[in-house]
Amino acid sequence: MSKNKLSFAGASILATLVAMVGAVHGQDVKTDRGEQLYAKNCEACHHVGENIIRPEKTMDRSLKISSKAAFKRFLSRQNGLMPPYLTIVRSDKDLSALYSYVKKLPDLKLTPQSQAAH
Repeated sequence: MSKNKLSFAGASILATLVAMVGAVHGQDVKTDRGEQLYAKNCEACHHVGENIIRPEKTMDRSLKISSKAAFKRFLSRQNGLMPPYLTIVRSDKDLSALYSYVKKLPDLKLTPQSQAAH
């Protein structure tokens, strides 16, 4: 193999490795299935268990996550602006993963704004 072909092959391999490492470090890799489902379906309105539509209704105080059965019922139908998540409900593996992740979210303190609503 000529020196130019070897240099080109080495440069190509190096560029590929750099791109792969950059892709892994450049994005927030979510390996937990529940975290992946939450990021895809819930995070936009419920960042770390908050509620952007009704700030006083945080997840940590919700009876809708008091049990996996209650959580499943809640996700099975339209709830105000929140659509049903039938794909998740139909997969016990996904439902269990999402429920476990949601139960691990931090307890949120009531904000002064939400305390006024109580």
